[in-house]
Amino acid sequence: MGKPDISIEFKKLAQSAIERSSNGIVVLILKDDTDTSFNTVSYTPADVIGDNIFTSENKGYIQDVLKGGVAKVIVSRVDLAAVTPVVSAINNIGNVQYNWIGIASGSAEEQAKLVEVIKANSSVSAVVYNNDADHERIVNFANTQVTPRGKAAVDGDKYVPRVLGLIAGCPMTKSTTYRVLEDLESVIEPVDVDAAIDSGKFVLFNDEGVVRVARGVNSLVTLGDTKYEDMKKITIMDTLTMIRRDVFTMFKEHYVGEFKNSYDNQLIFFISAEGYFQQLSFEGILDPDSPNVVSTNIEKQRLELIKTNPEASTWSEKQIKDNPVGSKVFPKTIIRVNDAMEDLEFEIFN
Repeated sequence: MGKPDISIEFKKLAQSAIERSSNGIVVLILKDDTDTSFNTVSYTPADVIGDNIFTSENKGYIQDVLKGGVAKVIVSRVDLAAVTPVVSAINNIGNVQYNWIGIASGSAEEQAKLVEVIKANSSVSAVVYNNDADHERIVNFANTQVTPRGKAAVDGDKYVPRVLGLIAGCPMTKSTTYRVLEDLESVIEPVDVDAAIDSGKFVLFNDEGVVRVARGVNSLVTLGDTKYEDMKKITIMDTLTMIRRDVFTMFKEHYVGEFKNSYDNQLIFFISAEGYFQQLSFEGILDPDSPNVVSTNIEKQRLELIKTNPEASTWSEKQIKDNPVGSKVFPKTIIRVNDAMEDLEFEIFN
């Protein structure tokens, strides 16, 4: 009786995926004591940012994010005297859902702390400045200086909000690669732009009178069994992050507490998730020629079972599937995102 409801909700998420990806919700951390009567405030592109709320510089940072076409920017204001601004800002936000986060004019220590926080949160991505995070959900903006049109040059850390909005406002069917930054007159380029890209840096370059994004890459450099070459692309990781968030939301809201955790009921959930993948392929997000399937992560479930029953080390796959671990489910997916070179196997709940 539960399968149709889950399938319908999954289909709605898939149908709205492109729209949601181009209307991201961004958290911008600002250090500001102009008005200390609040901790968070949200703005959409249609809103007017009032006077005497932020410094003119910080007001400009908010506007920079909104230039990217995001649906909303949530400003998390922290005191100038805050000992750990990033921690304070995250605490301000609470359980509010958002897609991307960054800090305006953050110190090296603050950038490092944001990297630490994001690595522990599988549903959020970040833009940081000059930090070799080596992570697929962290973009490392690395130009040392940018010159806005008609203005004096500024250090690169002050341009993070603009990059943040640019990336968060880009639909997953497009890429930031070669995107023109019309507000910039010029930038200081890395000595070797290609080498910078290969080392996980998001850089801008000068191109016949305009400034462009060299390539839409994140900071991932080190590859391995669960880290693929394709995961270096921001568009790929945006898609995987959205899929992980959507499937987990459906699991939490339509499976936990609604079904006894048997393998048969897990199959209902897996098949519904595969229907979601099929709809994503119709929307041009996943490759329709790829399997795009969900199944039990046998090895992970086996390891959990062994903790209470060592005999599980010799069980067949069927025995593993037929013996769930309490209320836990261990799904893994094999999908191919459009613009990817290979199928990506990854865990939904990690």
